[in-house]
Amino acid sequence: MPPKGSGTVLRQWVSHITNLCKEEAESNPGRFAADLELAKSVFMKRMHVYRGQSGEGVDMNYTVCGIVVAVTFNDMKSWFNKWMNLTKEFVSEQLMAYSSKNKVQRPSKLFLMGGSSNSVVLREHMKKFIQSPFYRDMKLILMGDCDRLRHTAPNIRHL
Repeated sequence: MPPKGSGTVLRQWVSHITNLCKEEAESNPGRFAADLELAKSVFMKRMHVYRGQSGEGVDMNYTVCGIVVAVTFNDMKSWFNKWMNLTKEFVSEQLMAYSSKNKVQRPSKLFLMGGSSNSVVLREHMKKFIQSPFYRDMKLILMGDCDRLRHTAPNIRHL
């Protein structure tokens, strides 16, 4: 299965908060867990509207155990880049496995269905991915976006 964007980004965020609030997490784990859960619900909403911005500007401040933790656009970008890199590795492995197993050339088309919240980020990174020399002649076919099990944008677009 391809890496899940939300899960990958959320794990990066939790690690970031935990590293910045180590003492508080150890001295008062109950409060830390409660504050982290509250901050996580806010972060999940922010995460789903992220569109690839970067810079030192603050995306959002989160308060955990009395500590204000600023998350910058660069932080968000690095966490989404982690997801993109895992996705690119997954796609590369699948294409190589397909080609070697079936003793055929790799497919000429890559079909992509993104999650509705961050499909803009995924689409842009996959466009760049297929421009690398090995994948240059592949076509990226966007099959729309999917929100849970509901197809939200059924139009198919060739890029």
